[in-house]
Amino acid sequence: MKTCKRLVWPKDVEDACAIDPQDPFILEEPSYAGNAKTRGLEGDERLLAYRERAVKMALEYDAELRERLGPDGTAAGSDRHKSSSAE
Repeated sequence: MKTCKRLVWPKDVEDACAIDPQDPFILEEPSYAGNAKTRGLEGDERLLAYRERAVKMALEYDAELRERLGPDGTAAGSDRHKSSSAE
């Protein structure tokens, strides 16, 4: 939008979030949504494999958070359970 100001991150944030140029998961950024350049069948397979790994990792991360923080995302529920079972 023309009225929006482009976000500028502080240098320490930019440095902490720098992407390694040798990162095996770097994909060419499409010029618009849905225009991923996969360079043929092999690229398509790499893209789908990457997506499957990413989804699996996200689901595992979510499951670990639910286990640690409870289904509502807070540890409060598990603390109440511990105190009531200790009585």
